[in-house]
Amino acid sequence: MTTVRSTPRSRRIGAVATVGALAVGMLGFGPAAFGSVQTPGAALAAPADAGTEASAWEVVSGDLTWGVRHSIRNYLENFGHTEGWVAAADGATYTKGAAGAVFPVVAGGTVDPSAGTASLSFQGSLEMYGFGEDWFYFENVRIEVADGTADVIVDLLESYNIKEPVDDFTIASYELDADALSVEDGTLSLVTGEGTFSEATWRDHLPNYGGPTYAPPGDYTDPLTISLALAQPGSENPGGGDEGDGEGGGDDGEDGGNADGAYGVSAGAPLSGTAAYIRVTPGYAIAADGSTTVTVEGFHFDPGPAAAPGAGSGGIYVGLGTMKNPGSEDWRRSKGGFSGPVDSGDFTYGIPHFVGNQNSADADVADGVMDADGHWSIEMTIPGHDVPSFFGDVIDCIERQCGVFSFGAHGAIRPANEAYTPVYLVGQDESGWPDRDEDDPTTVPPVTPERPASVPSALPTASELVDGARGGVEVQSVTDGTATVFVGAAAVNTWVGLSVHSDPQFIDWFLVPSGGRVTATLPASLAEGDHKLSAITAEEELIGWAPFTWGTAPGVDDGDQEKSEPYGSSTGTNPYTGATLTVTPAWSLADSGQTVDLKGTGYATDRDGDNEGGAYVLFGWVNPESGDDWGPGPHSGKSSIGRSGIDFTYAEDGAVAGTFQSMVNYPGNSTGPGLPFMDADGSWEIKGFPIESSRFQTPHGTQIDCYVQQCGILTIGAHGRANAGVEVFTPVYFTDERPPNTSPVGGGGGGVVENPNVAGSAAANSGLSAATGLDALAVASEGRTTLIAGVLLLSLGVFAGALLFVRARRTPSAPIRSVA
Repeated sequence: MTTVRSTPRSRRIGAVATVGALAVGMLGFGPAAFGSVQTPGAALAAPADAGTEASAWEVVSGDLTWGVRHSIRNYLENFGHTEGWVAAADGATYTKGAAGAVFPVVAGGTVDPSAGTASLSFQGSLEMYGFGEDWFYFENVRIEVADGTADVIVDLLESYNIKEPVDDFTIASYELDADALSVEDGTLSLVTGEGTFSEATWRDHLPNYGGPTYAPPGDYTDPLTISLALAQPGSENPGGGDEGDGEGGGDDGEDGGNADGAYGVSAGAPLSGTAAYIRVTPGYAIAADGSTTVTVEGFHFDPGPAAAPGAGSGGIYVGLGTMKNPGSEDWRRSKGGFSGPVDSGDFTYGIPHFVGNQNSADADVADGVMDADGHWSIEMTIPGHDVPSFFGDVIDCIERQCGVFSFGAHGAIRPANEAYTPVYLVGQDESGWPDRDEDDPTTVPPVTPERPASVPSALPTASELVDGARGGVEVQSVTDGTATVFVGAAAVNTWVGLSVHSDPQFIDWFLVPSGGRVTATLPASLAEGDHKLSAITAEEELIGWAPFTWGTAPGVDDGDQEKSEPYGSSTGTNPYTGATLTVTPAWSLADSGQTVDLKGTGYATDRDGDNEGGAYVLFGWVNPESGDDWGPGPHSGKSSIGRSGIDFTYAEDGAVAGTFQSMVNYPGNSTGPGLPFMDADGSWEIKGFPIESSRFQTPHGTQIDCYVQQCGILTIGAHGRANAGVEVFTPVYFTDERPPNTSPVGGGGGGVVENPNVAGSAAANSGLSAATGLDALAVASEGRTTLIAGVLLLSLGVFAGALLFVRARRTPSAPIRSVA
């Protein structure tokens, strides 16, 4: 397929993208993949007075809500590697995460219920953009209804494959029930079921990889929602009802039935161990029918390490949803909570937004960016009481208490950035709401404790700084005379005192921000060599201590200068299946910028007969205490299912995906174009796989030193499909000796995260891709045990599609573009 890149039009508007959201899955076909929410094709209203007047009605006002296909929009907006966005213009409006774009109707169209015909025109344009070009860009939407079918006709400005305009192009068609055009009190409300793309759409205009991606049965489209005010020719009161009576014309529906509209501020209290909280304005009387735009602000969040503009990475996801156990902290990912459909996950959310850490490299695609104080602000449009969830079902925010959640993005667990603030909709119990004249109800900021008045009366002694008293303190980095010190979540919003030893010197008191890290300037007189750093409370009680090296100390390995050239090979074997993975070179590897060649044999070539996916390839660590059962895939010979962050972990990076990762496809798989494939016997090769560093941080917030822990290359099932038949760990060495393989150093929030490689997990079944959309899921009670037991931090924010192409972005020979 040849793609011609188009020159930008002056009418093209700016990106409205998000890196947000948040689940794992790739291609699959069929309407069942779209989700569990299906709307009937029948009209919402029964025939009323059509028989007493002329049968044709004239369109006065109203709108069409349509988004072409939710899964395509989700793919372009939420997968970082697409660098995509969706935007409406020329009178149409669109908010990411919404059910679709809203196109105002052009007055003068007609609806004839008795003839079963309609001719409607709508204002505005919609542009769906990704991988440097338009997937769909159209304007002048028309709906033509006849013979029980509604056709969506547009003037197509550009598509993925055809860059020349095509006027009067039929994108999709919908089958309608006999009474679909029923008019009641001068209004027409029509909600269709899913439609189907025209053959020309899926054959000529949308991407085709390994065959027509959107061909039947994967040719489904989003439902249409049409709401119109009508008048019979010559009538004095278009839209029905007497002027000002609020009937038929929708006069009192704008704010969900509350004449004064949304008001007030809702502010949540910081959760345990954090200082962060969220404020939503307005937070009360939000419209139950119709949209309300609110301002969401965060305060005292952990903004991540200081970075030069454009060099920061990571951040948080922010979404609107509900929790299974209201009033508890069970939903928190740092406490083992996981997301999923309503009543399946500990929390459920929709309308995802991405907020980047300070000086984020993703600022151009983020909805907001934190400042150095951890403050951020975004706008969010709440569509009414029915909120489409990220998992394909619908959250009813009148039946359930909804609110705004925040949690670590790109699969990272960040306890300090977990927050929740409720919002209140018209139709809920108003007894606890503030009076309307209280425009700014009191927020709940954390109380800042007083700084200790003097230096400590005594510093910790050498006899106190023993192994058993190290606590959770960690010196994470020492650069340019400063040390970044992790003192733990329990110390957040308290004063801690830091001292250096051997010659004890007090550095200063530090108020610990969210994230539990402080940055201290080391004494200028500090001698080069090995030292200890201690942390005490304001009451002078020892929190813990950590070793660190200042300058070039004797006996410290200073890298490749004293190494031989990388050499030799190492082979790992799966004892249950016999699959092997050989890494070359494997000894005396460089501390940075090393590449290795990989060769696998005997790998499983499908999962239970399904060849979708393959094996992820990661550089990381396997816990020796887990033995042969470290992997997340079940097998008859295994006694347990491996847990990410406990039984294994891997290197993260600053890219959108968050991990250094590649993939090898099962034979015939279509989800990893441009990446290597297994042969029919399970053999495969990757040349030049990168190992960025012998010391790294994992997405779980732990520190790995391959001179201390045994590092290596590991493979696991891809796309949320655990498969013991592809699980192999092969150790590699940065010296000529094996490291002692101790436990990694804790530095992050830890906690258990759902594992998309466990069959039946929320992440495994969320099925995010341009072709499949979002699958709903019902998780049995035993499924939760499996989810929590089997953890792989490729979940929530870390989308499998984005992960696949991190390596592609770094490899010159990789394909320029990949699709879902």
